[in-house]
Amino acid sequence: MKNKSLKKIQLILEIIRKKKRDNPKKETFEFPLEEFKKFSLLSDTIGLNQVFKRIQKETKENVIIGIYDPSFECKDPIAGKIIINKLPAVITHIENSEKLDAYYKKIEQQLKEKIPTLILNEEGELCRVDDKEKMLIYPMNPDKLRYKIVRYLALEKRWTPTKELAEEFEKETQKIRKTIEQIKRQIEKFLKIPGNEVVENKKGVGYRIKNVKIREN
Repeated sequence: MKNKSLKKIQLILEIIRKKKRDNPKKETFEFPLEEFKKFSLLSDTIGLNQVFKRIQKETKENVIIGIYDPSFECKDPIAGKIIINKLPAVITHIENSEKLDAYYKKIEQQLKEKIPTLILNEEGELCRVDDKEKMLIYPMNPDKLRYKIVRYLALEKRWTPTKELAEEFEKETQKIRKTIEQIKRQIEKFLKIPGNEVVENKKGVGYRIKNVKIREN
């Protein structure tokens, strides 16, 4: 399976697992469809349903998930007109949360295996060493914002809000976003791997780097 597909599955599983952690005794959860789309990076219901079917299959139906799109008519008491309300939502039933967690760990491991660990040194070089010991290098100036952002995210290893990065480096949030997009493009150019899979971003949450190690001289 391609990394892009794995990533979409991972994001959806993260949303479901968070709900379960917040309400461990509940088995059935409802998510507003629009909110779900925003955090899962999947905007079309066809794509969502395809991922939902895969999750059900891989968890052996211990996680049932689908889009519920009720349409019902009601009479407006003021205008006296019949109106149709549509409140689409994602409904998830978790029969066995251990199966959910196991599948999440499987996806996480598959993503980890596909993206090599990168080394960031004090000279500002982001390095990739493949199985044949061939090194690819993305050169950055240690005094520049690109290096500082990569180093900060690599040290934090968590989702970091754009606002936090802006405050840390005393820059506008738009400057931070623009710089990170430049970093992604340069990673693809110099290291031959998708920048989005090194520097992850999630709307409304922030940025994260998980596979960059810091090498001190």
